[in-house]
Amino acid sequence: MVNFLGSPRSVATPTPANPDALNPGSPNRDINAIVEDAAKRFEEMDDDLKSLIQDMKNYQTSMAQLNENRLKTAKHMEAFANKSPFEDVVSPPILLDQAVTGTEARPAAAEGGRTVATDDAVADEGSKNVTDQDEVKEEGSKEDAEASGDSKGELKEKKSSVASDEKPAATTEQEEVKTMGSVEPVKADLDSFAGVHQSFYELSKRHHEQYNTYLLKYVEDWERVISQRIHGLLIHYRELQENAVHYKKKLGGLLQKVDKSQSVRQKLAEKLDRNEIKEMGAEEARDTVGEHLYLYIEEVMQRAWRDVFPLLLRSCRFEAEFSSASAGILANLLAVAESIQRIGEDEECAVMGRLEKLEKNHPEEIYTEENPFVKLTPRKKRSKQPGASGSESGSVASEEAHGVEATSESPEGTLKEV
Repeated sequence: MVNFLGSPRSVATPTPANPDALNPGSPNRDINAIVEDAAKRFEEMDDDLKSLIQDMKNYQTSMAQLNENRLKTAKHMEAFANKSPFEDVVSPPILLDQAVTGTEARPAAAEGGRTVATDDAVADEGSKNVTDQDEVKEEGSKEDAEASGDSKGELKEKKSSVASDEKPAATTEQEEVKTMGSVEPVKADLDSFAGVHQSFYELSKRHHEQYNTYLLKYVEDWERVISQRIHGLLIHYRELQENAVHYKKKLGGLLQKVDKSQSVRQKLAEKLDRNEIKEMGAEEARDTVGEHLYLYIEEVMQRAWRDVFPLLLRSCRFEAEFSSASAGILANLLAVAESIQRIGEDEECAVMGRLEKLEKNHPEEIYTEENPFVKLTPRKKRSKQPGASGSESGSVASEEAHGVEATSESPEGTLKEV
C-alpha cells in the first residue's frame, strides 16, 4: 500500500539481465524497462487512491444513515412524551414552516391512545424551529445593539468594513481553506429535546454535503488527474516504442542484406542510411516521452505527500469546525435534562425507572390516577318491621344477599337495585 506521507511500497519486478537497466542515471539503462516498472508501481498507487475514495464514500454514507437514525430515535422518544407533563420541554412549541404557512401541529398518527410520530414526519421535518419568544428576543437584542454606540455588533461591522477596504475582492486560497467546513448556525428551538436533535440533524446533514464538496471531490479529482495523464502518456509511449522496435528490426534486416549483396551495395546503403535516421528519430521520440512519463510517475508517487497536504488540512479544519458546532448545539441538552428532572421530581417519577414494580406489583398499586372503575356503595341492613313474619325477613335477607333491597315506600314490596 502506498504511504502518502513517504515512499511507496516496494513492488516485486523481474530483475533485468543488465543490473543498471532500471537506473535512469546509468549509461546502460533500458528506458522501456524503467517506464514499464514505474507504470506497474503506479497502478498499485492508483488502486490505493480508489480504495481511499471508496472508504470516504462509505464513511459519508454511514454518517448520513447514523444522522437519520438518531433523529428517528429522538422523534420516537418525543412521541411517548406527548400529552404528558414532559410535552412542553420535549417537543418544540412550533416549527418555523408552520409559523409561516399557518398550519397546525406537526403531523402524527394516533395509535393506542398515544401520539406516534410517523417516519415521513421524522424525515421531512426541517431545522427551522424558531419560537415566537426567540423572535422577540432577537428583535430586542437588535434594538439594544442599535441604541448603544459601542455595541459589539457595530464594532464587528466597523472591523469588517475596514478589512473589506484593505483586502482585495477575490479571496486567497489560504482564506478559502480556512472557511472550508464552517457551518452556519442552525436557527431552531434549542430549549426542547426534539428541537435540539432537529438542529443537530440539520447541522450534520449540511456537514455531510460539505464533506462531499471539500474532501471527497478533491480525492476524486486527484485520482482522476494523475490517472488520466499517466495512462494517456503510457499509451503514447507504447506506440512510440512499437515504432522504434519496427525500425530497429527493419534496420537489422537491411544490414543482413548489405552483407550478402555486393552488387546492389550502393542502393542498400542509401536505404540503410534513411532507416538509421528513422530509427534514431523513433528512439529519440520514445526516450523523450518515456523520460517525461517516468519523471511524472516518480513525482506523484514519491512526493504524494504534497498532494495529500490539502486533504489533511481540510480534514482537520472540517472535522474541528463540525465538532465545535455540534458541541454548541448538543450542550443545550444539559438544560433540557434539568427541566425534565424537575418535572419528574414533581411527578414523583423514579430516576431509575419502575420496571420492577411493573413486573411484580399489583395493578392497583401501580395505577397512578384515580381508578375509573366505581366501587359499589356498602349495603345497609334493613331494620325488621313490627309484625313482620319470619318468611318476610328471610325474603329480605335473601334479597340483600343478591344486591337488592325492598323499598319501604312501596306497599307492594317492590324490589329496587342498589
